[in-house]
Amino acid sequence: MATSTGATPAYLLAPEVSALLWYMPDQRHHMLFATMWNTGSRIGESRTLTPESFDLDGLRPFVRVLSEKVRARRGRPPKDEVRLVPLMDGSFVRQMESWMVTTRPAGGAVMAGHG
Repeated sequence: MATSTGATPAYLLAPEVSALLWYMPDQRHHMLFATMWNTGSRIGESRTLTPESFDLDGLRPFVRVLSEKVRARRGRPPKDEVRLVPLMDGSFVRQMESWMVTTRPAGGAVMAGHG
């Protein structure tokens, strides 16, 4: 396990995350946490992703993540910012494609049902 100076580790290593995902019996939870792990998004950002947020068909699949943490710039009101996050794990891309076909989240949030 990753080390830290406190009682709990500062972060998990990739094999530890894989083990956690492997043992999640609920497929919705599995996909939510896999999405967070593969995109670096916060839970609220992951929950708002729609099928339109994902571009899984190209040579370089990616997801558009609407940032929760938007800082106001001087003299300007805060506005929504979108991050384009490449999806580097082919296995996750295939899982997400399958998830979208199976759950058919047409227009709604991909992770609907969490809250």
